[in-house]
Amino acid sequence: QEQLVRALQSRSPEVREIAVNSLWDLWFHEAGTKAYQLTQAAQKAAERGAIPKALAILTELTQTFPDFAEGWNRRGTLYWQLGEFEKAIADARRVVALKPDHFGAWQGMGLCQLRLGDVAGARASFRAALKINPHDRGLREFLWRCDELLRQTSPDRRNRDDLI
Repeated sequence: QEQLVRALQSRSPEVREIAVNSLWDLWFHEAGTKAYQLTQAAQKAAERGAIPKALAILTELTQTFPDFAEGWNRRGTLYWQLGEFEKAIADARRVVALKPDHFGAWQGMGLCQLRLGDVAGARASFRAALKINPHDRGLREFLWRCDELLRQTSPDRRNRDDLI
């Protein structure tokens, strides 16, 4: 995993793509066959629109395999899709506690924080993700949006605007 994370820093887009795909594959399979099967069952349930079933499977997964970061990440992603941003953030925090280099969890946390209006928190999460995966254009765009929002709402700017 360390080598794959280092490969995310590469100048070569091909190397970075292989590293990203390999990391996701590693993360999905690291807790063994049973955990992977539960993850797949939850994904299939979600694709069929059986969201309560998918959530139940992912909750079982996180209880049975509490150190399986991708189980928490998948459940956090489902919470994000349901608009339950606080729960999604809690699961993302669990992921990064288990796997600090999980750029996907950092990004997901940032998206949820942004939806909740925590622009500074979102900015910090996106910066953490970019530190791991510095060539991700989407992350750079999210960080730029946070910076713009913070500039627009900074006390210095508001005070200057009040004077005009």
